[in-house]
Amino acid sequence: GDTQTPMSHRNPAMVIVVCILVSLVLIGSVLLVVRHHHRGPSEFLPLDEVSMDRVSQQ
Repeated sequence: GDTQTPMSHRNPAMVIVVCILVSLVLIGSVLLVVRHHHRGPSEFLPLDEVSMDRVSQQ
């Protein structure tokens, strides 16, 4: 007799954990790519660079 479990009968909990980890890595990498792609000059000016006249006109 063969005392080892066949490779087709893996622990279901381990498969779920691996799937969750892979999903988190994929989601994280997509978020990093999107953030990096949208990085550019900001449309907003820091408050110390905006004059009060310009603010009151809007």
